[in-house]
Amino acid sequence: MKPQFLLSIILVFICVIGYSQDKGYIALSAGPSFPTGDFGSKDVNNESAGLANTGAIFDLTFAQKFGKTFGMTLMLRGQVNGVDTDPLVNELKVAVPEATWSAEADTWGIGGFMAGLYGSFPLDPSGKVTFDTRAMIGFIDATSPQITIYGDYLGTLFWVNTESAHAGAFAYLIGAGFRFNLGNHFCILTNVDYQGSTPEFEDVVSRTSVGSNTSNTYQQSFGTVNVGVGIGWRW
Repeated sequence: MKPQFLLSIILVFICVIGYSQDKGYIALSAGPSFPTGDFGSKDVNNESAGLANTGAIFDLTFAQKFGKTFGMTLMLRGQVNGVDTDPLVNELKVAVPEATWSAEADTWGIGGFMAGLYGSFPLDPSGKVTFDTRAMIGFIDATSPQITIYGDYLGTLFWVNTESAHAGAFAYLIGAGFRFNLGNHFCILTNVDYQGSTPEFEDVVSRTSVGSNTSNTYQQSFGTVNVGVGIGWRW
């Protein structure tokens, strides 16, 4: 009975040591970014439609516990989403079917820094699998796409070009995922999060082949559901 009791004490001690060593991590991750709401809308009659396609995210994340469960987390994120120009072209084909239409566009781009709270909850006695949550706020720098529409009417070529622009804005993020601890230091992470922001692009210039120029200021709502898979180093 006594050896079994001692063995139980040792096993509990090993588990406690394992938990106490799980203080934080730094990780690199990447994955798809799915636009939602106005950002992903393809309705050309919606002035807030971003025409955004599925894109990609790239994250560098740092997390540090203050105690057994909760702590702080920091994140650098880069994000790109392509633009679907087909709705614009199709609308012009309906409005002016006599002309031939085409379009090209760059991508939406986001670079940002986020900070917030982080919670880690073990799902097994060994602590090898944890459920991690995070809530963050921060600042992003957004880049709008350059879009050019081309027309050809009876051999006469013309175009309209809207230039790219930059805008800064506050952002928020809510996410959760699983962390799989491998050995003493390495881990694999899976995360799903929602990131939102509404930058305002000021004095965005549009030019035409006939020499007319206009400028416009508009807000673009950014909302994306992001899925990340990464590898990290923990301590």
